[in-house]
Formats: sequence, C-alpha cells, structure tokens
Amino acid sequence: MDKESWQQPRIRSRFPRWSLKTGTYLIVLLLTVMSWGVWEVKAADDPHSDHPVSQVSTEEGEHRKTNSIPPPLSMPSQISPLIFGTDLELTSATDPFLKDPNISYLINQMHMRLVRMPTRIGTNTEPQIPIETEMEAARQIRSMSAIPLVNLRGPADPDVLKDDLLMIKGLNQIFGESPVYYELGNESDLGGFDKIAYTNKWNEVIVQLRAQALNGKFIGPVNFQYNDDYLRYFLQHANPLPDAVSWHEYTCDTSGIYTKPPDPPSTCLEKLDRWNIHFNDARIAMHDILGEGEEVPIIISEYNYDPHIPAFNEDAQFIIDWTSKAIETLAKNNIFAAVQHSVMSLTPLINNGQLTIQATVLKSKYEELLQEGGGFSFEDGQTAGWKSDSDKTTLQVSTAVAWDGIHALQVTLADQDVQSSIEVSGSAIATLNGRSNVLAHVYAPAGSSLMIAQLFVEDEATGSLCFGQPIVLKAETWNLLRFGFPFMPVTSGKVRTLGIRFFKQASPSTIYVDGISWT
Repeated sequence: MDKESWQQPRIRSRFPRWSLKTGTYLIVLLLTVMSWGVWEVKAADDPHSDHPVSQVSTEEGEHRKTNSIPPPLSMPSQISPLIFGTDLELTSATDPFLKDPNISYLINQMHMRLVRMPTRIGTNTEPQIPIETEMEAARQIRSMSAIPLVNLRGPADPDVLKDDLLMIKGLNQIFGESPVYYELGNESDLGGFDKIAYTNKWNEVIVQLRAQALNGKFIGPVNFQYNDDYLRYFLQHANPLPDAVSWHEYTCDTSGIYTKPPDPPSTCLEKLDRWNIHFNDARIAMHDILGEGEEVPIIISEYNYDPHIPAFNEDAQFIIDWTSKAIETLAKNNIFAAVQHSVMSLTPLINNGQLTIQATVLKSKYEELLQEGGGFSFEDGQTAGWKSDSDKTTLQVSTAVAWDGIHALQVTLADQDVQSSIEVSGSAIATLNGRSNVLAHVYAPAGSSLMIAQLFVEDEATGSLCFGQPIVLKAETWNLLRFGFPFMPVTSGKVRTLGIRFFKQASPSTIYVDGISWT
C-alpha cells in the first residue's frame, strides 16, 4: 500500500490489582494448568511466552462505548491479500523455519503474503535468541517474497529503545526501502500495562524508531482482544499516530483451562460473529477521534479459535467451517491484514512436513477470493469432477497418503493398457484460463511398477492436446509434475480439459494424486 493510503492511531490497557488472595489463586491456577503437560500460551509483551491469563475474547473485555449494530456485509470486489498471513514462533537458532527449506516452500504454497516474526533479543524475554538468528529469519522471509510484520519489544523491556533500534537497523540492511510493518510490544495489556502506560511508552520511543526505519509502518496497541476503551485512548493520545491499529482474536477455550465445561465447537463458531462488532466499533472510534470518514488500517496480528490447548484440530469439518468463516469475515470487513497463529504450534499450518487441514482451507480460500489461481486438494472428500478415460480405472478419495492435508485422489489403474489418463473439465477449471503454470503431485507406493506421468491440457476451440514434460515416477515419494502455458500451441487461450496421462507396464497399479494448482 502506498504511503498516502496509510494513516495512524494510538492505545492503552488496565493494570491488574494484586492481592495475596489473587496471587495465591493464580499460582494454584498455573500449577493446575501445567499439570496438563506441555502447553503454549503467548505472554504479554514477551512474544509467545507463557502466562496464566486467558487470551480468549470476552464481551466484558470489549469495554464498548457504543451499542451500534454492524451493517449487513457482502464480499467486496477488492480484498487485501495480506489477510493471508501467518506467525513464526522462532524459539531457537535451530527453529525448523530456519533449518528446513520445506517449511518456506509450504508457506509459499499456501500463498501466505505476510509473515510475522517475534523479537527475542534483550532482557526480560524468554526464550532469548541471538540477533543473528533474527536476521537469518528475516532473510528467509525476504527470500520467500513475503512481507514482514515484526513484533518489536515493548513496555516490558527496560531497554526497549536500544533493542528495537538494533532490530530495525538490521532489518534496514535486509529489506532496504521495501515496507516493513512494526508492532510495539505484544499483548502488553495482559502484562499489566494499561492504556496510559502503553501510550506513554509509544510516545517515548516511536519517533526515534520511525526516524531510523527506512520504510517502517508502526502499529499499536497489539491488545490480546478488542478493547474499545483502550483503543479510543490510544487514538486520542498517541503522538505520532500509528500507521495501523492491531489486536488479537481468539474465540474459545476448548480444553477447559479457563472455561468449565470446555467450549464446544458451536461456541467457537458463534463467537466469530463478535468480530463484526469489533471491526465496526473500531471504525466508529476512529471517526469519533480522527474525524468523520478518517480511518487507519486494521491488522489482526494473531487469530485462531483457541490460544491455549486446541481440542478440535483433528475435526476436519470444524476446522473447515471455522477457518472459512474467519477468512470471509475478515474479507467482508475490509481488514487490511491478518495473521494465523501459527506455522507450527497450537493449530499449526504444517505438521510432519505436510500442510494441515487449516492450511489447505486457507490455500483454497485465497484462490477462491483473490482469483489468483486455483486447483484441487480433495480435502472435502470428493473427487471434484475428475474421471478416467477407462471404465477399468477407478478413482476415489483416500487418506492413505496426502501431499497436503489428509486427503488425496487414489487412482487404481486395473486394466492391462500401457497408457491411460484421468481428466477434469467444466467449472472446476474455470480459473485455469490465462494462467501460466500448472503443478501436480503424484505418489507411487513402494513396489510400484515403472510408470511415467505427464500433465496435459486440451484447447477448447481446436481440441488439440498439449503435454507437459514426462516424469518417471520414483516410488515412496511425491513427484512434481509441471506444465507451462507459454509453450502451449493453442489458438483460443481457453482450456476445455486438464488431465494427467500415465504410461505403465502391463500390470495393475495404484497411485495417488494431490496438490494440483495453477497460478
């Protein structure tokens, strides 16, 4: 977004009152929670560390100054691609994001345009990592052509200005004049920094940080949930105004750490409707304080259904429903950016080297809403219109193996023919026209006979076929098939059929197809 399209805001939080009774209760609660085993809760102002306070949004915590009802919404003609972002943990120099190139590859496969990274240098943060590790992560984000959202240290750091300047100077060398988004602190309200304390710290350091950043956009107040009172104070007193405002959105406690009994899936879905209220209230606050019609972008810099111990990660239908509704809500409200939490923890996008259910939903929603590609993941358990050219070849969706998610298309080539093919046509490939590249992944199980596979397309006007490069399939691995349209000898530019042709020895064979996409 160009500089003129940005404006700026401000914020603050409530300091918790402590007593012996309160402290004893929280110690008992913490010990109780830790008895569950390994758990991850992200702490105030210390990115992603542990604290014994629920991060689930509540109506009481909204502190609304208006009873306005959000207007009916529809999908806008233009949607910000930055609502497709994700969050790194980056807890050590051996973080998988740094050491496993497949992680970056899969993040790109999901079309994640924005990557949020924590600042874990300086005092009063756990775990700490060297500045060299931070810069290595930044270079990796740059190599992915993603936009960085950097969660700087905040009020909890006694050396916040020194530590944040160190980060900014290093990132200047990596990103140059390209935009870098900076948040001051992380959930400082949960760390005891009320709206006054947070805004005072903002006013103290942001002028100096902004002066050093080559093309930095500075964001606050980074609350753990939407807080109308906090946001209004911040907008009214922040100097300079922020370039955007941010907070986090989590809808439920599914393991019962704080909620008895635990929240069911229906609660997680229903509470997504509160997001419409939050976004509407935030814009009313902007109009009241900045002037009628004046707004700054909204960034939801963490979101998911449960920030504690998610209980429904393996419930495919729930994940599909919740994630789809979340993205559609963000899009309909014209949210500038949003960050799924996170790549490899809580409700992860990548697990055991493959895309999870939530990842495949986000990938599909990107392709649907932004119309920048398309494809097939088979995560709905359907064959999506694919068929065979032989009645002796059977197609079904299987969970035996998968390239991303948990499903793939199983193709059983039962006849004795040396050559056979599978194909799809119609509305399922409507967005294929005009795209320059098609990818598909094919898996051959152990013991498979020699087989060759290649992508092909059929031109709608001429009926001519054009084939991609033939690939000899290696057993027990996912083989990548590619097809480039610049080499396609067609006249109309419209595709009637997309398919994969197989050549095999004269014996029955079973293979799996997944991760078909075009851009």
